[in-house]
Amino acid sequence: MKKKMIKYLTILLICNITINYIEGPIRVHADTLQEKKDKKEDIENKLEATNDERKTIEKESAKLQEELDLVKTKLDKLNEEINTLNKENKNIEEEILEVEKVLEENYEIIRSIIKIQYEQKVGGYLSILLEAKDFGNFLRRLEVVSNLIKNNDETIREIKELQVELESKKETLTKQMDEINKNKIIVEEEKGRLDKLNKENKAKVKKLIKLQGELSSQIKLTEKEISELESRGQEINNEIVSSSGGGSYNGSKMAWPVIGYTTLSSKFGYRIHPISGEKKLHTGIDIPAPAGTPVVAANSGTVIISRYDNSYGNMVAIDHGGGIVSFYAHNTERLVKVGDKVSKGQKISTVGTTGYSTGNHLHFEVKKNGTFVDPMNYL
Repeated sequence: MKKKMIKYLTILLICNITINYIEGPIRVHADTLQEKKDKKEDIENKLEATNDERKTIEKESAKLQEELDLVKTKLDKLNEEINTLNKENKNIEEEILEVEKVLEENYEIIRSIIKIQYEQKVGGYLSILLEAKDFGNFLRRLEVVSNLIKNNDETIREIKELQVELESKKETLTKQMDEINKNKIIVEEEKGRLDKLNKENKAKVKKLIKLQGELSSQIKLTEKEISELESRGQEINNEIVSSSGGGSYNGSKMAWPVIGYTTLSSKFGYRIHPISGEKKLHTGIDIPAPAGTPVVAANSGTVIISRYDNSYGNMVAIDHGGGIVSFYAHNTERLVKVGDKVSKGQKISTVGTTGYSTGNHLHFEVKKNGTFVDPMNYL
């Protein structure tokens, strides 16, 4: 349960920095083979975290797309309603124009009739007919006068009611149009918001895909470096075993290899990896110190290795007899050569950060018959 919680918290932390992580270079150098393996596992966990984050964002994008589809459907419906209302409004305006035309054409006749009714002069109808300009106009006036005489009050009332009804419909349509336009603005704003979020998510996914590619490349590179380290480590170990002579170890306590610096950045022994929870061996101790700090022989012996290695940088190995060998890595310079006899406390190199290293320090190991042992038991 504790392992799962640690892994979960780590993934959360990684997710928070994932998008910014792409802006800087990915460092994969490690001080030792084990740290290199730890680094590879860290990168794999970062890759797993980016996969999880990518899946989450893609799910969000799918949900956003569903919302966008709904919003687009709403917009389509609103546009249909607007088109329908525009058509209705146009029809009503045409009807209003027709009524106004009728009223305009018959205005003088209706006004005269109203005047006649007001003055109660029925004989006035004759004067309307006599005002006709031609025979056709006379017949039209006769028809209108006849109809109005029969039902003039009802006709006038119906025309006015129709006009009022049409104006009312037009007003209602205008209100409906205003309301729909307001809704349309709200929906368009929502669509804009969703579009923006969708674009942001797509940009995040694009960055994550790029980061995943970089992480995958770094994993391959780290695997290659691990393979090289394992191969070189085995070669060096074989060389140490074959180069170390017989004799016996004097059993005296070894001298501290870095003068004036006793703090350890990494100890020897099995460690619980913070991500995987696995127990892994750290094969030596790491002693940080400024570049150029003197490194001394831990005990008297014969130099069996003194050269540069791509993984361990400038390295020195001393055979102390009895199968005991001390190993010094990542030095700036080597001051001894193979075959030299050195005494305990003699300066043999200086602290550096050559080979696969992230900072100035001495990586110090003690081997007994080719097997790693805790240097602190000898120091």
